Amino acid sequence: MGNSFDTQLISVCCIAFALVAAFLLLDLDEKLFSGKTELGSTSYAETPKPIEITGPSDTTGEIESQSSKPVVQTPSKQNLAAQAQKGAKSRLSELESRQFRLELSGDARISSSNMGKNTNLIILMNPVKGTGLSEFRVVELRFFLDGSGLPLHDTGVKISGKDITIGLVSQKGQYQIHGLLEKNLLDTTNDKQNVLLSDQKMYFTKKDIPYILNLKGNLSS
Repeated sequence: MGNSFDTQLISVCCIAFALVAAFLLLDLDEKLFSGKTELGSTSYAETPKPIEITGPSDTTGEIESQSSKPVVQTPSKQNLAAQAQKGAKSRLSELESRQFRLELSGDARISSSNMGKNTNLIILMNPVKGTGLSEFRVVELRFFLDGSGLPLHDTGVKISGKDITIGLVSQKGQYQIHGLLEKNLLDTTNDKQNVLLSDQKMYFTKKDIPYILNLKGNLSS
């Protein structure tokens, strides 16, 4: 009976020892495992680097400032020439649709005399379209010498630059008198300009004795 009690006591002690050992081993294993976990997390977890945001470079700023500036486009020589040509065509078309009035006054004297007579010359004329204001058809022509009207026949009026030519017909035949305009018709924006006739010979009945005209006035449209 004593041997049986000792055996039971030894068995209980062994079981208790085994439990204590198992508990100690389990506690040690948990500590080791938790240490490895902390070590692993410490070793492999990387702190993210802050992202550096840098401002635009000076070159980029210059490019943007240059691109933001308004671009001023200057008209080319071809565009200016085209605009000028278009304006001239428009002006020509406008003037061709108008009627022109040439009104001159002054004196006329016989070439062998110093005595002059008051003289007035009035011509109404229309441009011949397609001639660029170089040819005009006379609608009405009136010539007054000391207040008396004298019949005259014409062959038309021509203008070249500043030169104006009036074609007339008398018993002598056809002849021309010439005058000078202040400006080319297309170069002026005014509807009236000065005209001058100096020392022009006009024939009536006696073909050998002309009148010398000195007239001035204006051409209007």
